[in-house]
Amino acid sequence: MTDSRIIFITLSVANKLRVVCDLVEQEYMNGNRVVINVDDEEEGKSLDKMLWTWKQSSFIPHSFISDQSDSPEEPVLI
Repeated sequence: MTDSRIIFITLSVANKLRVVCDLVEQEYMNGNRVVINVDDEEEGKSLDKMLWTWKQSSFIPHSFISDQSDSPEEPVLI
């Protein structure tokens, strides 16, 4: 049985998407799955774009939960 943990982080910083990308990369590199809750679809799309472009040397596979079937496979879900 796999242990699960839930961490809630509320960010009040100017460059929130950048900080989220850093945190997501860290968790992904540690082999953890990540679910990111966003305020609205626009913020989700901005985060999606940022995860693809924020760092040249990084690739973080991700998708929107709404794009998934009943059992999401991507390690990072928005």
